[in-house]
Amino acid sequence: SFKIRKALLREHAEVVLHDPYVNTYSRQEVFKDLETALSGVDVVIIAMRHKYYEENKTRIFRLVKKGTLICDIWNIFGKKKLIYQG
Repeated sequence: SFKIRKALLREHAEVVLHDPYVNTYSRQEVFKDLETALSGVDVVIIAMRHKYYEENKTRIFRLVKKGTLICDIWNIFGKKKLIYQG
């Protein structure tokens, strides 16, 4: 997941990190609150297979704006697609 972050930063993307188990990474804040992390995002990448995301998948869909692209590497949401709109 942090390799994806590094690649996105090289492309000058604004990257927001969320992880229920990590506080900081390379001097970047890692949000624990989903509402804060997902507020206004255009793309969500689920790069870690945390049980937390499976348990909160309905909440995640409620928090993202309509049309947000979701990249679900682990098929946590059961869509059987790598990328789809939320």
